[in-house]
Amino acid sequence: MRRKLLFFGLLFGSLSFPFLGLGASVQTIQVEAQVGVSSPPSPSLPSSGGGNIETPPSLSLDKEPPLIFGISILKVTSFSALVAWETDKETKSYFYYGKSKDLNLRVELKKFAKTHAIELKNLSPSTLYYFKIQAVDKAGNFTFSPILSFKTLPLPDLVPPSPVLNFKAELKKDKVILSWENPKDKDLAKIIIVRSEERFLNSPYQGKLIFEGVAEEVEDLQIEQGKSYYYSAFALDFKGNFSSPALAKITLSKEKPVERTLLQALEEELYLREIFYNFQEKKFELKISPEPILRSFKIYALEDSPYSIALNFEKEIPLRIYLSFPKLGQLYLFNKKGKTFEIKLRAFSQEGKYKANLILEYQAGKRKIMTGELVVRPWGYIYEKLKNGKEVGISKASVYLYWFNPETKKFELWIAKEYGQDNPQFTDQNGKYAFIVPPGKYYLKVLKTSYYPFVSQPFEVKDLVVNLNIELKFIAKEEDFFPQELLKRKSLILLDILLGSLILIVVRSSRRRYVK
Repeated sequence: MRRKLLFFGLLFGSLSFPFLGLGASVQTIQVEAQVGVSSPPSPSLPSSGGGNIETPPSLSLDKEPPLIFGISILKVTSFSALVAWETDKETKSYFYYGKSKDLNLRVELKKFAKTHAIELKNLSPSTLYYFKIQAVDKAGNFTFSPILSFKTLPLPDLVPPSPVLNFKAELKKDKVILSWENPKDKDLAKIIIVRSEERFLNSPYQGKLIFEGVAEEVEDLQIEQGKSYYYSAFALDFKGNFSSPALAKITLSKEKPVERTLLQALEEELYLREIFYNFQEKKFELKISPEPILRSFKIYALEDSPYSIALNFEKEIPLRIYLSFPKLGQLYLFNKKGKTFEIKLRAFSQEGKYKANLILEYQAGKRKIMTGELVVRPWGYIYEKLKNGKEVGISKASVYLYWFNPETKKFELWIAKEYGQDNPQFTDQNGKYAFIVPPGKYYLKVLKTSYYPFVSQPFEVKDLVVNLNIELKFIAKEEDFFPQELLKRKSLILLDILLGSLILIVVRSSRRRYVK
């Protein structure tokens, strides 16, 4: 009964338990697989179960076959496997294994012990192996385990993807345009482009990261005239293998300065003038000078959208600058380049005012802290109100922005291209839109098929964001197409036509009677 219970445990889950009995007394041997070399079981031994090898009565009175338990596959690789097991008394073992249940290979573990282990080497990757264990005690009693199996691991993927093709670097106005063709490998995961000012790089984890993702063109905006840039592009697969680099170099002339777009000028005005407020002079300042009169700052951003802060210093340049949100427990470090400190972040997904601190660290442990806030503004919302009162965003609505030109004294379509935006904008799938504009007077017009057009009243913009929430009315019935007075006139005209037809029928009937 004891043997049946142990074999039941062996068949139903013993392979999932780790082998805990390995210690100083364990018998472990290493075996290299020999394909085609066969050592079949002894013909005198049965293929399963237990038994007794006949011994003279004077040698032993032990007739109980040993028990095998705790069979564990401790470690499997592409080329090896470690198998361990225990017996209830000291035995030697025979380990039969092979790629089929014929078990054409055999290894003998000659040492008598209670704990046993065997390491098989030179196995084939991704291959199912079968095995069986025979335990023989000193009295010649023996037991066979059931036929079990394990599978070796596949070969690791060490093959890198093909390199990037036609990698080019071209200067266009104030930026370097990098273009390339992605390789056709099925396991392509992403492209990484890194940059150096000294040499080409041989790893995607060196230098300055310019791009990481799947695309075939990217812009490098952080450039300086008079410098040379070495770009290295790598293709990576899902296992992390990377290709040989595709290389491109560009040298920027000192004579031709980098042109600034109006969008950059607006960003400079937004982030350098609006961030810090001088309470003594009662005006926003363009350049940052950490004097005692500097007390507060304000940052504007849209919900769940990227924003950046750039700080320029003319004197007393800090070693480090941090932006912290103390109530949220968040701290961010600015990137330093000469006299400029810059950071790029993503705004919180919920509108509101978030207390923030700028921490400026100087030599000798000197520190200055400026308090302020991040003002997260919501996106504008174009929506329809249903009969149950629920508001539903309208996607792909055309939103036009008009501004008052003080020179012509007229409203004109705002030239959004000069600020890196589109006009009209098309609302996203949730009906959201927003314009970032300089201060001035504006109005909005919204168009969408099957909805009445909407034109807003003129409004003033002081905080740089246009984000009105606008309800559009759906055209659903005939009276929605025609004013009520027009419908009344239409009814009167139809009535007149009917009366005229009746009079004509009566006259014709009278004429027929007179003729008769």
